[in-house]
Amino acid sequence: MKKTVLQSALILAVAVLSLSLAAQINYSGMTGNLVAGDFDSDGFVDDIAAFNTADAIPTLTLWTSTHGLMEENQANIQLTFDFISPRSLNAKIVSGDFDNDGFKDDLASIYEIGLNKTSVTVWINQDGAFIAGQWWYGADFDANQTYQTLVSGDFDNDGFEDDIAAFYNYEMKRTKVYMWLSNGTKFNWPGTWWIGNDFDASRIQGTLVAGDFDHDGFNDDVTALYDYPDGYCKAFVWLSSKNKFNWPYTWFAQADVNIGKAKGNVVSGDFNGNGFVDDVAAIYPNDEQTSSVWVFNRGRIGFNAPETWWFGASEAFLTQSRLVVADWNNNSRADQFTGLLIDGTTATLTTWTSENNTFTLPETSWQGIALSTEDCDKNGGCINSDLANGLELYPNPSNGNFWVKIPECNQPNVHVSVINYLGQTVKTWYESSGKEVAVDLQQLTPGSYFIQINGDGLQARQSFMVQ
Repeated sequence: MKKTVLQSALILAVAVLSLSLAAQINYSGMTGNLVAGDFDSDGFVDDIAAFNTADAIPTLTLWTSTHGLMEENQANIQLTFDFISPRSLNAKIVSGDFDNDGFKDDLASIYEIGLNKTSVTVWINQDGAFIAGQWWYGADFDANQTYQTLVSGDFDNDGFEDDIAAFYNYEMKRTKVYMWLSNGTKFNWPGTWWIGNDFDASRIQGTLVAGDFDHDGFNDDVTALYDYPDGYCKAFVWLSSKNKFNWPYTWFAQADVNIGKAKGNVVSGDFNGNGFVDDVAAIYPNDEQTSSVWVFNRGRIGFNAPETWWFGASEAFLTQSRLVVADWNNNSRADQFTGLLIDGTTATLTTWTSENNTFTLPETSWQGIALSTEDCDKNGGCINSDLANGLELYPNPSNGNFWVKIPECNQPNVHVSVINYLGQTVKTWYESSGKEVAVDLQQLTPGSYFIQINGDGLQARQSFMVQ
């Protein structure tokens, strides 16, 4: 730990010296899209990649680690010909070894390319450049129904973490688990590995993790923390049998565990040091000023009741969304997790390390300048990423008739504006927050527009096209 603390001090010193030279970025556009991997091919999963979807064209930021020293840079990425919306990527990014080269250095996403048309695109890392390829196309598949329910793993036990599982949220509380298995160059047609006719996948959004919960040596199992009403939580575990998931076991059930507060901030790892990725950790907000790290430790017959392994201030609110587990200390164990914290105009990568059934004081491994609230307002809004990810618009492009899912906020009605690319407001009205509404803009001239949502605690913008 002394080495890590010293490295953190050096990082902070370098970061502070370079703050005046750093470019300001709307980091809120990437907090829900963080993934960990070995993007510099040094043999350690100690790097982070994040798509930034705040602007009209997505960008890819890489943080690569050298003995704990983090360096930020913009990666070279290709976009496919059918790519239509940066926001369609939100919370639908995973990392893996999709080309089977022995490094977890590739990216994949399931995203919409039209009305009920979906692409599974894989970005193969070729010496730091990410080359896009469409590995699957579905003409009757709605990618938005897999929001925050994607995980990657070695589900077919071929020795590569190159497969993707997605929980598809049908109406009437019906869920299917679709599995895309990779052969190193493409995905096979997705198999249906589980069907739940009384299971609402929206209640596990942001709590789904993959791991080796049955200790068979493969990260091929899935755990989800199900958010029941009135603060009741169940931990369901799907164990893989190489071609399907068994009926999920209930490994934990307890009242007064409102896991919905921790959505997006849930990870799996080897936090107890037993050599298996079989524990679950979550940053949980206790109240408006304090937060804790809860750990669901694997016991003999399931998960033990969550224990508090760390207690702190407002980190649960500042992490925004999506933690990642990586190996910053290069000990070949999944015993650390990192979140992107945004506090005012400061963005930091902050890491928690498990030691003897507790997490040490979080350490900063990188620091940069985030856009101020005023500057973000000019560039689409400094928005809570969970709310930003809740703004969905489809189909896109359209003939002017489309659906908009309005995020929830602190007031019943929100102000909706439609803005053209000259910055002119062409239509305004009010809608109820938290609703999915039909919009008729057929009178608009074909072209590109923004729809902007403003409310108490909510500022969000999405681009769309009228054909």
